[in-house]
Amino acid sequence: MQTAEAEVIRLKKNDNVVTARRALPAGVLLAAEGVTTLAEIPAGHKVATAPIARGEAVRKYNQIIGFATADIAPGEHVHVQNVEVHSFERDYAFGSEMHPTAYFNNSEQAVFQGIRRPDGKVGTRNYIGILTSVNCSATVARYIAQSFEEARESGLDRVVHQLKRDQRLDEIAAELKEKYHGAVREGAARRARAAVLVSFAG
Repeated sequence: MQTAEAEVIRLKKNDNVVTARRALPAGVLLAAEGVTTLAEIPAGHKVATAPIARGEAVRKYNQIIGFATADIAPGEHVHVQNVEVHSFERDYAFGSEMHPTAYFNNSEQAVFQGIRRPDGKVGTRNYIGILTSVNCSATVARYIAQSFEEARESGLDRVVHQLKRDQRLDEIAAELKEKYHGAVREGAARRARAAVLVSFAG
């Protein structure tokens, strides 16, 4: 007799069937269920784990999925040959199986480098901005952005470059202070992780 420790999936404790993860021959002991397969069970099909009398409900996900058309013994293949579907009275009680959520305390919570938005939601700063102070550095900025394309596979959303024409260094510095640093503080540009200024000295 073969023994299968984890060859079936039980979805709910009150189910009277489990699902085979792979094809199971007859005579396999499902140790966790305490039953032995009485017939070949194709992959994805159901195995009875308790006696199911004719007319009794077959339960999966703790929901009625059909009714036995014959007595079904533990270990039998449960399928269209011994199950039918017909109308029955349903209980539509809302939230009857709700359980309080067991939240992690602060020391157990997972953390990541991100920000909290004003509405309480969270996000990550996964953008790096490449800004140029003069037109001459535009190509350098573009190459820098392109060199990070492989990094996107490791979680970086995007590296962007912005071309500024005919703008003095003091002007773009002021713009950085106003639009970048101020925006990060105020939450308007919080997806930005960092900004890099590329200049050109002639």
